[in-house]
Amino acid sequence: MAIRIEQNLFYVESKGLSLILENRDGYLMLKHLGRPIPSYHFSNTVHEKDHAFSGNLTPDNRTFSLDTQRQVLGQHGLGDFRKPSIQIQHGATEVTDFLYVGANIYSGSVEATGLPNPYSVDQAETLALVFEDDQAALRLTLYYTAYEDQATITSFSKIENYGDETVVIHKALSVMADVPAGDYDVITLQGAYAREKTVRRQQVEQGIFSISSNRGASGHAQTPALILADHEVTEDAGSALAFQLLYSGNFEAFVQKINSMKFGLD
Repeated sequence: MAIRIEQNLFYVESKGLSLILENRDGYLMLKHLGRPIPSYHFSNTVHEKDHAFSGNLTPDNRTFSLDTQRQVLGQHGLGDFRKPSIQIQHGATEVTDFLYVGANIYSGSVEATGLPNPYSVDQAETLALVFEDDQAALRLTLYYTAYEDQATITSFSKIENYGDETVVIHKALSVMADVPAGDYDVITLQGAYAREKTVRRQQVEQGIFSISSNRGASGHAQTPALILADHEVTEDAGSALAFQLLYSGNFEAFVQKINSMKFGLD
């Protein structure tokens, strides 16, 4: 178990699970999420070319678009036409441009104030990634905690308004992961009275698959969790990623193909 920073790469490593992120010109790219790898050498970098259908951040580089990159922070209005993970209205616009400004590593877990927290943090480390949007006067911090004895990484985010104007948070999902292209199944737990936790499994098709609850709490109808699994996965073998909210009131989770997973409180 370790968290380390090597140039523009961030490694978050729990027992049996590795998350590798890249700071690319201020934007955060997801390079790997899965089995541990000791070092990343950019072997799965997205092939970049002129995509006429995707917006570009600058007029002098038509090969780089957030619409075609694998990310963990999907922003509204920057040329990424997938559903965003964060959407904040400030003034007359909902466009944000959070850019990386710094990182910190903490021993143990950083407490999410006012929310439930993991009970066991003795053998843990936390990476805090700080982003700012100067135009909106907003600061966003993403926290990732790794555990020495669990194949688990926990995360949460904090939004700070350091300006004078009121802002409206329309969406701030708890986690997002753009996973590599592949044949995936999505597994959820649904139910009814006296029939909780019924396993539902279906292939991820083009479009959006979502689960949600507006009951104000999790319950028998929909568990705030989903599993994104390789199509050949069984209970005994195969690769899968499980996502679950530690706390849930109203929530939404969805998988959007092109293959990404987003999960958060509604």
